[in-house]
Amino acid sequence: MLPLAHTTEHTSNGHHGNHVPPRGSNSSSAASRGYRIVALALAFVMGMAVMQTFWYSCSDTTRMTFHPQYNNNNNNNNNNNNFQHEVKPVLRNPADHSADTCRFYMAESAVAPNAGLGMFVGTGLLPGDMVGFPDICLFVTDPPHHWTHLHSHTWSGSMFFGQQGEGNKNGGGVRIACEGYGTIYNTMPDSHINVRLQSAIQQTHAGVTRSTPGAGSTTHHYGFHGVATDTIPPGSELTINYYDWDFSNQDYQGIRRPQREVSDLAQNGWCVDHMEVRPSTIDGAGRGAFVKRRLSKGSVIVPAPLQVFKDRADFQNSKPEQLYVNYCLQPKGSRMLFYPYGPGVNLINHNGQQPNVALQWSTKKFHRAELLSMNYTAFWQHVRPGSLILEVVALRDLIPGEELFLDYGDTWEKAWNKHVENWQPPPGAQDYVYPEDMDETDVLRTVEEQQSDPYPDNLITMCNTHDLDRSKDKDNLHMKWKDSEDLEWWWNMAYCHILDRKMGDHGSFVYTVSLLTQPSGENGEYTEEDLTYNPTTPFQDLLVDTKVPRRAIRWIEKPLLDDEHLLNAFRQPIEFPSNLVSKAWVTEK
Repeated sequence: MLPLAHTTEHTSNGHHGNHVPPRGSNSSSAASRGYRIVALALAFVMGMAVMQTFWYSCSDTTRMTFHPQYNNNNNNNNNNNNFQHEVKPVLRNPADHSADTCRFYMAESAVAPNAGLGMFVGTGLLPGDMVGFPDICLFVTDPPHHWTHLHSHTWSGSMFFGQQGEGNKNGGGVRIACEGYGTIYNTMPDSHINVRLQSAIQQTHAGVTRSTPGAGSTTHHYGFHGVATDTIPPGSELTINYYDWDFSNQDYQGIRRPQREVSDLAQNGWCVDHMEVRPSTIDGAGRGAFVKRRLSKGSVIVPAPLQVFKDRADFQNSKPEQLYVNYCLQPKGSRMLFYPYGPGVNLINHNGQQPNVALQWSTKKFHRAELLSMNYTAFWQHVRPGSLILEVVALRDLIPGEELFLDYGDTWEKAWNKHVENWQPPPGAQDYVYPEDMDETDVLRTVEEQQSDPYPDNLITMCNTHDLDRSKDKDNLHMKWKDSEDLEWWWNMAYCHILDRKMGDHGSFVYTVSLLTQPSGENGEYTEEDLTYNPTTPFQDLLVDTKVPRRAIRWIEKPLLDDEHLLNAFRQPIEFPSNLVSKAWVTEK
């Protein structure tokens, strides 16, 4: 999510060439002429098909794109009578727009009464199939210190992307807020779970680097997704392990997994399979949301359940303000924030001139419309995460491959323009090295070799390990590395140092690593001293994995050094459309 695009195609008026009749009049030449005419006609049709394919595949390179700061440029072309202005959709070729069947739905959970929303399959899945598309996640490194919706629909900071070392200054505990599927899954006993969560192997900046004004304004944590662990029939609800729920007192043996009829899902739920995530057509905007199939004007593209927060100040305990606010809606004249967590909603970019989607309140029964007419006190007594549901709707007919754009509002656009006008890249921006810039297949240097040939000082290696709990057992600190399904990087990760390297049995290098599991910071964060290798520590006192393969080691940025912590990073919530705002939410006079 970031700047807007204004697209205008210029089409000149052309003239057809004069028709020249064929020469000669004998029968053979007439037949020849007939063949030539047919051949020319076929060539023309094929040529037009090729040109059309070329046009759609290259439309993102032939468009004219304007960022907010450039909106007033090139206005001298507007009165040029030699050009006919025609708005064209901004496209990227869709991966597959032939399948019109909705594969995934969001609907009322079938796990138990009052279980909230759930995710369902519209078509069956096989083991190993990805569920939906990868989601983004946001690290809230300094969350509110009192209970909020954030603490209900987020994950603890030790689970994803290996940045459990960030801690926070006030001891509130890091929270991971993910949108879409990862937030909506329900849980059941192990025997009834059919989805396993996987995290991205590595952070990605998607082109929004420290050399661009958007640096630090979008999350680098993308790729959180689910994978089917079993054959899942159509209509089944998707469930995951929450890891902190106790079902020992309940007998689920012989009980069918939660399921709804697909026809019921289509009528009473929402299809969440209309979009896919791709690099945005806007330079410097990062990722974007794109339509997978043809949708008519007024179609609901995706639902957006809301988490609600009383005061934006709860996310302003750090500098800069928490990145979380950039993905929230804020009404004018209100301190309240609303976080939409529907799949892909937060990847819809801004276009104030030519939006093709808008927000509306849902009319489905699960949206509690009565909350909108309550006074402020009553509202907070009754509102729950997901009890208010917005919908993203098409403002016009949409075609496959078209990027979606939402008007973020004048307040957002003015803030962005001011930010761009005053922005300066941080020192060393051109030379900054991101984890994704590192060669993840390269032979790693040991701590001794790094003394003369160091790696970038903002990076550190992270290792997957089979058993971190053994750090409590002084007699079992050293262990040969073991493979596991959790090598997908959502569990059992630790910062590590490369102690030794040797050739393994299969002709590839394996490593001896020391694992860092004891942060010394006052609030549970890793300090620079913790992350610096200390050669005076006796080897027998280190937590060590031996024979670690290269694929179990990745690069990551050190805590609090990634772009979202840049002091000049852009922060501004999206403006909540005024026609949807309850009067009770206006908290500032």
